[in-house]
Amino acid sequence: MNEVILTESESEELHSLQIMFRDFLRMFKDDKGRFKYMERIRDMVINEKKSLIIDYEDLIRFNPKLIDIIENNPDIALQAFSESIKDIVLQEAPEYAEKVGRFYPRFNGWVKVIPIRSIRSEHINKLIAIEGIIVRATPPKQKLYKAVYIHVLPNGEQHEFEWPPEPNVEIGDEIEKPTYCPICVGAVSEEEGKRVKGVFKLVMEKSRYRDYQLVVIQERPEDIPAGQIPRSIEVTLTDDIVDIARPGDRVTIVGIVRLARGSKRSMRPIFNVYIEANNVIVAQRLLEELKLSPEDEEKIRELSKDPLIRRKIIASIAPTIYGMWDIKEAVALLLFGGVPKIAPDGTKIRGEIHILLIGDPGTAKSLCFSEPILLLTKSCRIKFKPIGEIIDKYMEKYNKYIRRLNDTEVLNLDEIGEELYTVSISPLTLQPEIKRVRALIRHKAPREVLVIKTKTGRTAVITEDHSLVAFDGEKLRPVKPNEAFKNKLLIPVLKRVPLPTNYLPMREVLVGKKKVPLDNEFGYLIGYFIGDGTIAKTSSGERIEIMSSERNIIMKLAKCIEDKFNVKAKVYTKKSSKRLLWRVVVDDVETVKWFKSNLYDNIAHVGRKGYLTKHKIIPEFIYNAPIDFIAGVLSGLIDSDGTIISPKFKDGRKWQGEVSITVTSKRLAQGISLLLSLLGITHTIRHKTTTYNGHKLAYYTIFISDAKIKNVVKLENNYKASIIGKYSEASIDVIDKVPIPTYVSSLTSILGMNRRCHTLRNLAAEIRSKVYRGYAGRRYCRRIIERLKPLVSKLDVNTTQTLINHLSSLVDNEYVFWDVIKSVLKVRITDVEPEHSEYVYDIAVEDNENFAGGLGLMLLHNSQILQYVARIAPRGIYTTGKGSSAAGLTAAVVRDKQTGEYFLEAGAMVLADGGVVCIDEIDKMREEDRVAIHEAMEQGTVSIAKAGIVARLNARTSVLAAGNPKRGRYIPTLSLSENINLPVTILSRFDLIFVLKDVAELEWDRSLVKYVLKIHETFAKTEPEIPPDLLRKYIAYARKYVKPKLTEEAERLIMEYYIELRKKSAENPELPLAITTRQLEALIRLAEAHAKMALKDRVEAEDAAEAIRLMNTVLEKVGMDVETGALDIDTIMVGKPKSLREKEIAVLDLIRDLASQEGERQCVKLKRLRQHAEKLGIDEHTLERIIRDLRRSGDIIELRPGCFAPVE
Repeated sequence: MNEVILTESESEELHSLQIMFRDFLRMFKDDKGRFKYMERIRDMVINEKKSLIIDYEDLIRFNPKLIDIIENNPDIALQAFSESIKDIVLQEAPEYAEKVGRFYPRFNGWVKVIPIRSIRSEHINKLIAIEGIIVRATPPKQKLYKAVYIHVLPNGEQHEFEWPPEPNVEIGDEIEKPTYCPICVGAVSEEEGKRVKGVFKLVMEKSRYRDYQLVVIQERPEDIPAGQIPRSIEVTLTDDIVDIARPGDRVTIVGIVRLARGSKRSMRPIFNVYIEANNVIVAQRLLEELKLSPEDEEKIRELSKDPLIRRKIIASIAPTIYGMWDIKEAVALLLFGGVPKIAPDGTKIRGEIHILLIGDPGTAKSLCFSEPILLLTKSCRIKFKPIGEIIDKYMEKYNKYIRRLNDTEVLNLDEIGEELYTVSISPLTLQPEIKRVRALIRHKAPREVLVIKTKTGRTAVITEDHSLVAFDGEKLRPVKPNEAFKNKLLIPVLKRVPLPTNYLPMREVLVGKKKVPLDNEFGYLIGYFIGDGTIAKTSSGERIEIMSSERNIIMKLAKCIEDKFNVKAKVYTKKSSKRLLWRVVVDDVETVKWFKSNLYDNIAHVGRKGYLTKHKIIPEFIYNAPIDFIAGVLSGLIDSDGTIISPKFKDGRKWQGEVSITVTSKRLAQGISLLLSLLGITHTIRHKTTTYNGHKLAYYTIFISDAKIKNVVKLENNYKASIIGKYSEASIDVIDKVPIPTYVSSLTSILGMNRRCHTLRNLAAEIRSKVYRGYAGRRYCRRIIERLKPLVSKLDVNTTQTLINHLSSLVDNEYVFWDVIKSVLKVRITDVEPEHSEYVYDIAVEDNENFAGGLGLMLLHNSQILQYVARIAPRGIYTTGKGSSAAGLTAAVVRDKQTGEYFLEAGAMVLADGGVVCIDEIDKMREEDRVAIHEAMEQGTVSIAKAGIVARLNARTSVLAAGNPKRGRYIPTLSLSENINLPVTILSRFDLIFVLKDVAELEWDRSLVKYVLKIHETFAKTEPEIPPDLLRKYIAYARKYVKPKLTEEAERLIMEYYIELRKKSAENPELPLAITTRQLEALIRLAEAHAKMALKDRVEAEDAAEAIRLMNTVLEKVGMDVETGALDIDTIMVGKPKSLREKEIAVLDLIRDLASQEGERQCVKLKRLRQHAEKLGIDEHTLERIIRDLRRSGDIIELRPGCFAPVE
């Protein structure tokens, strides 16, 4: 308690309250006529406790005024209640009363619960109740509340006393030395006593302490408003309520709201609040926080009598999703769960059901043939070509490795030993990363595609179901183009291309037989030719022609050609009506051939002069050249084909000016854009059309308003050089934007900037307008951060510092800028791809599943049921595999920046204890993060041993997970473990695994279309069979109260099924096992859950039969050996069927035998191995897979290419 120094009137009030509370304790009777609190006091004394539970209902029944007194004046009320308890204990057990000294009334069942986010100044020093989850807890500590001091007088005399001297006053948050000696004051007059000199020494051993603990209570997930960050509050626990709850526990806290004292240095009138706990009520039984009224329970019991109750529950699971009855039934069983068992020795059998969904993508989510993508090879060489050109080339080369399913073809790069990488953006850090490409994918093209254009001119032609990645104000997530356009979401675009640390640029290129160094001079020549050069046809063949009105430029180009290529360059002059033109001509066959093959797009012939202009491209070697060479290319381009506008005042403001380059080739525009991105130069692109000689002509203009361009290029055109020299160093905010997250508004409130008297109130309003728009210029954001940083440092709160650091990381991200969709246009694919309309293309990217592509390097991305379950489960949490770490899923030990103390912080699986965790894209989780959930899935606990904290937290959580096949689509000819990027240690822990395949079936497709159209017509009126709120309560009631037991008929059915599947293996050891005890336990859980759906207390034969049907459906789809067609549970449990393991052993024995025949230190060639493997019935593809697996496991080694030896 805080210090309570009473005035005379308060002392009288305290005395009257003592009488009232003493009467309550002595005289209150329960419904049976027993003196309830006298019995509780006697039990308290017998059990040697010092806390007495006081029920809210009893206080109301005895005297409602007592509630108002306790809530509004809790310090005096608690002191009076404590004294009243002590008075009664002194009469009942005087020795125990003297021994304990202080007793505590602990209030229970407080009805007036205040939401954490609703705590305000009116609640300060008032008693309230809050509900939430403990997310952090310090280890128990000892707090000094009565200090013993020795007063040493100047004459050597000394005596002890307690401080504070008042009996009901305790030391607060800080230890303060005594201002006087109470013994000296008692011996003489008060004034003289306070003038007595001497030294005060603290006696630690004789001082009095009580247990103390600090916990952090956070709002429950179901109480958090949509789109809001969860709020939390610190709570202090003392004495016997210390350590009665752990992180992850759902609790009700009854306590007094206090002001937290700031540091002595801070004189600001801003305070935080915390709660001084009076009582902690832990939700001992799962789902206790869901309140069910008698009316609710009656409605639930009435609903359970419906003979079709199970069908209605299943139909109420994600009603807008068509079909998938078995999956919806399995999800319903997961929500109800089985019955957990605990043996006398403490062994536990989980009741939670885990389900995994593996789904094909909805439809072909792909790009059109001509859309370029940015790739890097194993040797760190940049490839920037049309996606169709790249994938068609690989699929033609490795045709026999292609997996085909309906209209989809997938080439797994691991199988062919190729390594490709792409630039991807991390959804966690928003920083670009270099990620491996797992597979190349090709689909049959749809009739229509979407043309996406952004405000800065970036474009991409994609299928309707392809996703972009966008920032929605809080996080980066995949979105459909129309959603991004409608909501003006920010799309990330590569501003600068990140390169690997081991990247080394090309230094020279081969022209004929001559090696030409890639320097600035050669780059200028290439750039100028791309802008104003051509290959002309003459009577004697073909020749290079470059024309300019600047003599010095032509002479420089001619000298460069002669120096680099060692050929003759002729210079001619031509006088036009307005000016004199110079022309350099080269007719050397090898040089012409090199220019034609490198700077044009596979054109074998030429027509009239200028015909080839629209076929010009940036060759691949330029992307991999040194920066100096690339700068030379841009200099030549700007001198030949560029326009430079001088800085000027526009609309009363200084305008930077800009450089523009206009080209008629789309591929050339794409290449120039990539060159600018390699140098980190911001630019915009405009696509326009004009009419020339009666024909429509498309052209692209690249506008460069980034002042960094003047430091990159070195122009030879004197006029252009003089204008670009006037550019200032300031960056251009009109283009270079960054997102403003929604939390920035909260930051201004925390910093008190919204108050009328605050000098930065106008700035706060300006910031809020930027938040509403969603973005601002990078330079503007930097200024805002600089103005906010001093306020944040003064406040000295971890949360604000974290927010400002996150905002700074967004602004300082020099690799990405942000754009918005300007238009989404649906067109026929033949309109945009007249020559390549047969296929559309995609790539599967490791982890992030997004990649850079299109004109201007946009970032393009590659689960309804999960989100519905997270909403309907009484305790549901939704997360994603990529967005979750091991600590975020289980628990973490974190250090408080201010105190240096270590806290135990609960993760998603602990917070969802007794509920459901939905993990989308579980296959994208890192391996080290996946390992962390093993214990939680099997044992229902999370163990932590870090920083001296050893703890085990409850995580009795059902897991509903979804993942995508590693090759883009599920391949039926491959086993489950080969289809999904998950280890068998995780797969084996799922009770049911479903594969969702997108197969073309006309009757099914007709029904699906009708259903989807009906849903869209009546979406607002679409209602499930059972309303979601009632279904949620029904599930909670079943999980809390219904514990069905197996009947003999159910046991017999399960036993016969299990024995029947095991019989074949028992009779013939050569046959694989079809089922194990893990599936047996899963059957029991499913049968129990099926009984709980109807609120039955017995598991009957019908429940067991349905569980067997579901299990059989799953085993036939994912537990089958695809080669032999026999059930083999090892495909799930160990990742390989028995037939493949036997072939592995045979191949390993074969390699050993053949290697021993070759003599010492010899290896077996692959050709010879194939011949012997064929005799054993092992085909070439299976042999290559077995060799790859044996190499990974370390059983064999490749001594030379294509030659293998066993590892002894």
